[in-house]
Amino acid sequence: MMPIETTSRLAKLNIVDELVQDLRSTDPTKRHKAIWDLGQQGDSRAIQPLVNMLIDADSQQRNLILAALSEINVRSLKPINKAFAVSMQDESPQVRQNAIRDLTRVYDMMAQMSQMLAHALDDPDAEVQATARYALTQMNRMRNVDKKSLADSTLEDSR
Repeated sequence: MMPIETTSRLAKLNIVDELVQDLRSTDPTKRHKAIWDLGQQGDSRAIQPLVNMLIDADSQQRNLILAALSEINVRSLKPINKAFAVSMQDESPQVRQNAIRDLTRVYDMMAQMSQMLAHALDDPDAEVQATARYALTQMNRMRNVDKKSLADSTLEDSR
């Protein structure tokens, strides 16, 4: 008989649970490590506990929490992006329609973020203003690519 081995998925679930528990530690070094490790795990279950920590965190912890949330977001969006791409090629028109509808919801969230960035242009700190300008420029570049794709598509449809 072969020995039974534990799966890595179960181990990962336990690691995330333990790290979330470590967020409540009184030891700041242990909390910092837990925040960092949760970001590296990329598990979306860590999002709410990390967001909850923002309220009482010092600026160093908030920076680390934001970095962890960003890492989790990127790791979560990659498979979601792939799912949308596959869905847009599905044989069922209903699946393709639903993918378009759901992509629109993502775009709506981006529009809300643009509004937040626009407010940051009035921040009293010049470096914050510059970073907001940079981010808005990047988002506008993405929009311009979208507009160009739409124009190209419309032009092809009219032929």
